[in-house]
Amino acid sequence: MRTKIILLSLLMVLAFSENDAAAMMVIGTGEITSAGAGNGGQYQLIYHEALDITWLDFSRSADNWNSQMDWASNLEVEFNGTIFNSWRLPSSGDNPFFGHSKTTSEMGHLYYLELDNGPGDQTINTGEFENLLPSRYWSSTEYSPSPEGAWEFDFEGGLQSISLKTSARLAIAVLDGDLSTVPIPGSVWLFGTSILGLAGIRRKMNS
Repeated sequence: MRTKIILLSLLMVLAFSENDAAAMMVIGTGEITSAGAGNGGQYQLIYHEALDITWLDFSRSADNWNSQMDWASNLEVEFNGTIFNSWRLPSSGDNPFFGHSKTTSEMGHLYYLELDNGPGDQTINTGEFENLLPSRYWSSTEYSPSPEGAWEFDFEGGLQSISLKTSARLAIAVLDGDLSTVPIPGSVWLFGTSILGLAGIRRKMNS
């Protein structure tokens, strides 16, 4: 009985530790296979556990909002033999607000909570990202009072604001869910099952 309690405690510690470490996790490299300007090449895929989305570590050159929306919706990325084509621009969330420290948007959550940047920072932490630039990025969220505007996020300083859709901004794509084929909880469960199995064999040998 005591052995089981110790083993279960160990499994809980491992599970929590692995979950903490997986808040932002590089799950592999994907290849952009769709045609179009700015496409092609291999880039990291980064899973954002708190939001359950996967970031493509690629910044598309500045363009207007409609062009960036079209790019994301037509984007195709091959990963582990599968083509993923449900990409989109990051959302600014429901009822977004102008200003700093706004973490309800996907880019704001990334900038402030995951990468640990502060409002007005000129030199930003990029964490696992290799191609995240200190510049303005379009979100997929339109400015509801005016169809001519859309929300953007500035990774140089962390300001969430609004611009005309005709303005040129960078774009980064996200996809809902985790693209990796082996979920983390499964690996923890498999490891735990092996330990408990070995404990059972040892107990039988000693009896």
